[in-house]
Amino acid sequence: MTASEVLADLRRQGVTLWADGPDLRFSAPRGVVDAAAVSLLSRHKPELLRLVASPSEAAPEAAPQPPPAALPLRAPAGFSLDDDVLSLAAIPDWVLEDQAPYVRHVSPYKGFLYGRMGLDKTFLRGEGCYLVDADGHRYADCIAQFGAVPFGHDPDPVWDAIVALRRERRPNLVITSISQEAGALAERLLALAPPGLAHAVFSNSGAEAVEAALKLARVATGRTGILSARDGFHGLTLGALSATGRDFFQRGFGAPAAGFNYVPFGDLAAVEAAMAARPGYFAAFIVEPVQGESGILPAPPGYLREAQAICRRHGALLIVDEVQTGLGRTGRLFACEEDGVTPDVMVLAKALGGGLVPVGACLYTREVYRESFDLRHGSTFGGNALACRAAMATLDLLTRDDQALVRHVAAVGRTLRADLDAVQAEFPRLVAAVRGRGLMLGVALDLDQAGRAAGGIISAMQQQGLLLYLVVSYLLNVARIRIAPSFTQGTVLRIEPPLVADEAFCAAVAAGLRRVLAILERGDAGALLAHLIAPGAPIPAEPASPRKAPASPGEAPATAARFAFVVHLLGPSDMHRFDPSFARFTTAQLDGFRRRTAPFVRPFASGALQVRDRAGREAAGELLVIPHTPEELLALPGAEARDLVQRAVDLGAERGAAVIGLGGFSSIVSDGGLALKAPPELRITSGNSLTTWTALAAVERACAARRMPLEGCTVAILGAAGAIGHALARLCPDRAGALLLVGNPRSAQGGLDRLEAIAAACRAASGRPVRATLDLDALAEADVVFTATSAVAPFLRGTQLRRGALICDVSRPKNAMPDLYAERPDLVPVGSGLLRAPAGAALDRLGECGQPDVLVACAAETIVLALSGHRDGHLCGALDLATIEAIGRLATQAGFAVVE
Repeated sequence: MTASEVLADLRRQGVTLWADGPDLRFSAPRGVVDAAAVSLLSRHKPELLRLVASPSEAAPEAAPQPPPAALPLRAPAGFSLDDDVLSLAAIPDWVLEDQAPYVRHVSPYKGFLYGRMGLDKTFLRGEGCYLVDADGHRYADCIAQFGAVPFGHDPDPVWDAIVALRRERRPNLVITSISQEAGALAERLLALAPPGLAHAVFSNSGAEAVEAALKLARVATGRTGILSARDGFHGLTLGALSATGRDFFQRGFGAPAAGFNYVPFGDLAAVEAAMAARPGYFAAFIVEPVQGESGILPAPPGYLREAQAICRRHGALLIVDEVQTGLGRTGRLFACEEDGVTPDVMVLAKALGGGLVPVGACLYTREVYRESFDLRHGSTFGGNALACRAAMATLDLLTRDDQALVRHVAAVGRTLRADLDAVQAEFPRLVAAVRGRGLMLGVALDLDQAGRAAGGIISAMQQQGLLLYLVVSYLLNVARIRIAPSFTQGTVLRIEPPLVADEAFCAAVAAGLRRVLAILERGDAGALLAHLIAPGAPIPAEPASPRKAPASPGEAPATAARFAFVVHLLGPSDMHRFDPSFARFTTAQLDGFRRRTAPFVRPFASGALQVRDRAGREAAGELLVIPHTPEELLALPGAEARDLVQRAVDLGAERGAAVIGLGGFSSIVSDGGLALKAPPELRITSGNSLTTWTALAAVERACAARRMPLEGCTVAILGAAGAIGHALARLCPDRAGALLLVGNPRSAQGGLDRLEAIAAACRAASGRPVRATLDLDALAEADVVFTATSAVAPFLRGTQLRRGALICDVSRPKNAMPDLYAERPDLVPVGSGLLRAPAGAALDRLGECGQPDVLVACAAETIVLALSGHRDGHLCGALDLATIEAIGRLATQAGFAVVE
């Protein structure tokens, strides 16, 4: 690609480039600029610097972006509102017709999300700063409609103003006439606003007020360019959406429209550079004093004042968006007062309607006024008498007793900030920052740290991008505190209660945060999720028993070879194995939770594994968990099942694994790994070579210990058509007296034909008797039975087996019925494809049979390959006898021992 093509491509993806002296800088939506893009930027840096410094190229009009392709149900990485939109039709246990009317007719997708996260509350009553549900439970409202509920719910003075309007029989809508109410409201607003604002135009929302401001700026300056701060939020109508520098909101809607460009928030040099690069182009710079949606980010002190000075130098207007910050929210009547700024244009909404009526306002100076705007701009419902009376009552409440309520916000805001700072001091690893002004505060959580420290399901939920929403769900359902997350910054809790909130309210909010942070700190996923796993059951404040996570191996040395091992759930009860705090729940409850969250959950990394071999070489790795059972994997369309395994492999590669092993059915559904793609440096192994070697070695040693020569035994191989069974069938004829190949009795004739072909090849190679059958009862002829099938449930019964037979069951899940050895104590379980790791190994959840140093051979093969650096062309698919022997030798040299 040429530099021009690189620049055009990045701009289509919402990337802004600019020159900062000799440096090339950029701002971009999350995930757009990856390693490949950085490489391109570096390669073309000199040409790109010349291009972005050129007036004809710098800050171009953003081209509309085409709608994205529909995403599949299961997306590549952890679920993210910013990246993934699920298809409701593809959710097997969700039916639109079964939902409540609001979900069915108004917002199916949001309703689905709210329901799965436990956020689908219905409130029947509002009482000041609290909302009340049908059961009479009161919830502290820290959302307050993002500032649109300033006086709490059901504010009497605002209702009184509305009722008075009705008693007076005033007309509400009088377009093309002189509105007394709109005039009175404008006069009152302008008297309170920063000095110099002289005109007002009314609308029904903040977004419409922003639209008016953008039109006004363009007509007043004769220019079309609009500059805004990236990650700001200005509304969801097309112009306001175009000024909103966030791909999450714009994607698919033809936004940004032509003429909109972005600079990093708080970066005055970027504002200057953008305007200097295109003289006479920008009509205005629009900015929020505190960015709300991006995580409650206040502008640096003096930022608005200096931004206005830059605009003045370049003939542009400053538009200050006070839709959320205005009217007392930050402890000042208007947030821009902090910088002593009178903007050219200021937009208001939210609180202006007193929590009852939608109303917005665009205020502007006399210098900005243009007759053409006045003539051509208007609104059917904007400035209606009802809205204006509600707004007048709002201003009365805010300014009563020399703005006592605004001073109250400043004081209570300081108290709440002190409470939150104390919470941060208590949980410094979990609370990264507390920021904001007045009663517009944000608590930024370090959820990555929470996931790393807790491990288990908390770590898994953080990797999925779900942990913040689960924290919010806990606060709502257990602490009964209604807090909104920042939907595009997945680590921030937005705390914006009504302006009338008192210190007791704030203390309760801080106490609720302490409660949930204590749960995260101790890694108690059971307590965090109990309201979703066992709705209605009592939720213990403390864990039912001390959490006993596998011991951490400590930090692996940088020189340790990296590996990962793909696993899946063996069954619904396997959820207990992944998090000890789930011990308090039944298997059915956990399976219900798993299905509830299944649409969002992708393969995730879990645990920390570390092995040091006899030669002192070290390997470190982790598990890659596919959250599906064997039955579910086999029920999926083949391509979708393979795709899940591929995503697990991709995740492992992203996290630095040099070797990735396939456990259980992850190998089966990916054709022994042959169907997977990987970069050349990554080795993928089915683990079947060492499993085969271990099974045969264990049986040979067991026979020797019992003075039962294998060459005198009849050996049965159940599952001989599979990779492991086929390899055993090729290895056993030279060792066993007779060989019996047993297939699935439900197989068609083709299954028997394949077995017959294998048997014929074995007979030809060894001259020994080899027979093929689909009859499980033939197992009664065998002294030794190997089982290596892909059955999803146990089926092997004692009635089918010879007395005293040796059973080597390498299948996962196992083929032997759980009570087999209790019913038939004469049967001898042998090895089951297990190895003991070198001394001191930390195997996390790989430990088998209750022994922390014992693991399945397929996992051991992954580790052996990492330790040895061995490369082989036969690690996936059909097995090679020489490879089996080579990996067996490597395992022995490394210190792995066969478990008999």
